Amino acid sequence: MRGFATFRTLPAWATGLIGVAVVIVLWWLGATTIFRGIGTVPGGAIPTPGAVVAQLISDGWAFYLSHVSITVGEASVGFLWGNAAALVLAGLVLVVPRIEKVALQIAVITYCIPIVAIGPIAYIVIGAPRGGELSGTAIFLAAMSVFFTTVVGSLVGLKAATPASLDLVSVYGGGRFMQLRKVRLMAGLPSVLSALQIAAPAALLGAILGEYLGGVDRGLGIAMLAAGSAANVDRVWGLALVAGLLAGLGYGLFGLISRLATPWLTGRSLLMALETMSAARPPSTAKVVRGLGAVVGRSALTGLITLVIVLVAWQGLILLLGVSPFIAKGPLDVWNWLFTVPNAGVNRTTILTNLTVTLGDAFLGFVAGLVVALVLAIAFTLSRGIESALMPIALLLRSVPLVALVPVISLITGRGPSLVVVMGAIVVLFPALVNIAFGLRSSSPQINDVIAVYGGNAFTALRKVALPSSLPSFFAAVKISIPGAITGALLAEWLSTGQGLGHGIVIAVAQVKNYEVWASVVAITLVSIVLYGVAQLVENLVLRRMGMESSTGA
Repeated sequence: MRGFATFRTLPAWATGLIGVAVVIVLWWLGATTIFRGIGTVPGGAIPTPGAVVAQLISDGWAFYLSHVSITVGEASVGFLWGNAAALVLAGLVLVVPRIEKVALQIAVITYCIPIVAIGPIAYIVIGAPRGGELSGTAIFLAAMSVFFTTVVGSLVGLKAATPASLDLVSVYGGGRFMQLRKVRLMAGLPSVLSALQIAAPAALLGAILGEYLGGVDRGLGIAMLAAGSAANVDRVWGLALVAGLLAGLGYGLFGLISRLATPWLTGRSLLMALETMSAARPPSTAKVVRGLGAVVGRSALTGLITLVIVLVAWQGLILLLGVSPFIAKGPLDVWNWLFTVPNAGVNRTTILTNLTVTLGDAFLGFVAGLVVALVLAIAFTLSRGIESALMPIALLLRSVPLVALVPVISLITGRGPSLVVVMGAIVVLFPALVNIAFGLRSSSPQINDVIAVYGGNAFTALRKVALPSSLPSFFAAVKISIPGAITGALLAEWLSTGQGLGHGIVIAVAQVKNYEVWASVVAITLVSIVLYGVAQLVENLVLRRMGMESSTGA
């Protein structure tokens, strides 16, 4: 116990270094003993750290630079476009408050559309880049990957201005736009920068995923595919580490900018620096009001308006871009393919069969990730030292793009259900961990003091106070995790298992079955939105019964 107490008193940077060192040692031991020879390639799927470093040196700077320059270029352009659109929408909501609910619903829809599913459609519509050009598909997916988090994070920050400062602007004749420019932008700067910090790794993920779809001869995505196909395990791990380092550098860069631009917020722990992730939850579709009927009624009305806007925008973009009807399918085309054409029954069976497999895969990853996140969050609450030691590892898993992890994990687990569970758990783990840990630490200090006065220990305070008070954050973690688990399942199916909608979409693209591609994307998106809505409804019911407010409070 004395050693554990000493560990708890170490500074955060020291425990963080200890955690990294422990991971490297365990990696080396596992590669040379327990996991030696395990995997689908000769010699095992886990190389030693030394072998990976040797491969990095052998490949040389020129090899990585040629791929990194393309991927970083795509991620940067997508990052700029996606965040610019998000900031414009957030500013528009504050200037015209009436559009807030619909705007947030649209943001939720973009979040619930798995980029793994929308990627093939983007590739069909945008097409392959010409020689030497950046991939338009990669740029689009990078922009889409950052949009939701920045919209919600920006709104949280821009609404943080004090009423007194806003009233002062009004007294001097300023309107909402003047309030935005003079007060809200400065008040929202910390939250906006934190949202951009979270968006940096997401943009890299979108870019690499776009490269996986083909049409490019350079980039980290295509390099990982080539290394995996050649069973070059050392290079796969090396490329995965490079991708993780790039994502970490982007994350760290905006963290540094945030520290310099908002010096009054320095000195926070790593978890508190990620607080915007806890704020960037899928927004509530209705406030917890007196009756369930009012909740459902308001949600249905907002959803209906949003649906009309989305359908009109969907068809309008097809007409505006002038995409060939053979490639782009509108809402009526998808409806007819599923319900009115002679083979509609067969078409629906194909989609539903694949959808059932994907939902089963997503459920396994969802449960595994949420359970691990809950256990780690409790450990972090009981010990800051454990947080400092393990949070960098969780952050690394978040930073390494998912498409980089699939080849590595599949070499260890094979291409069966284990891969699906691990992938889903990794996607769910980090955002769920941050949300739950933030909720556990938001309990009332006064009530904790009362428990201490009556002889209760940290475990008593956790059980009696922290866990019940963290329910809003737990539900926020559930809502975030649903689309994430579906994305992880689709990605595993696409790249490894050969089952479910993920695999079905890829096959349909290869066979130019464009109706099936569009119908599959619509199906998985609708299911994601419905599951999110169910989670929101359960949250409203549970928290209303306990006299608590929704995790989003709106």
